[in-house]
Amino acid sequence: MESQKTNGSTRRPRRDGRRDRNRERLVTAAVELVLQEGLAALTPTRITELAGLHKPAFYAHFKDVSDCVAQVVQHIGTTTLTTELQMHREALRAVPYDLAAEQRALEATFRHAVAYRSTYQLMIRQRFDSGPIGTVVRTNIATAVADMTELLWELGLRHGLGAQHLKEVATLAEVLTDHTLVAIVRVVEGGKTDIVAEAAMLARCNDAIVTAEFKRMFTEARASTRA
Repeated sequence: MESQKTNGSTRRPRRDGRRDRNRERLVTAAVELVLQEGLAALTPTRITELAGLHKPAFYAHFKDVSDCVAQVVQHIGTTTLTTELQMHREALRAVPYDLAAEQRALEATFRHAVAYRSTYQLMIRQRFDSGPIGTVVRTNIATAVADMTELLWELGLRHGLGAQHLKEVATLAEVLTDHTLVAIVRVVEGGKTDIVAEAAMLARCNDAIVTAEFKRMFTEARASTRA
């Protein structure tokens, strides 16, 4: 590859691949520190040492510690959503619907929140803020709602719902996501909350709501067709 020349001087090509790998190493190190010691452990020195990089590398990728924390929140949120979406999908796609599998998915959600308690507490406090952390949290929540809408829509199609119900299904997804968020707050702030019992209660509650709403929508759709 030819070197690039700017104003008569020779400049090496950008090593985007290396830069991306270094950023990934820093975020991974930060997430590991949070898991082991909590948010208080996040300092440029600790992060770069664990990542095997020099301290200036931190500021090459993050403006400050708050910027790094926002990236940690995004990483944890994205990883969690990906894993839990698959678990919810397996529960909802089962015929008949697998309530026990849905409970296990919620248990995994709560255990993850407890493992990263300090990060979740920060997300809870700043989820409505206009800063980078609040923005990331709201983006993660919006993604969770979209994923739940997709899963509920698949389930609704099996119950005979039509395109006219999509907006109602999306609203139902928001309700279920809100219930989960409230439960996460209880688990994170509750200290000795029984995760299994909390997951069982939420799974039964959500199942009852979905069953009732699908029955209502299907009944109204049949009545409209007869009319």
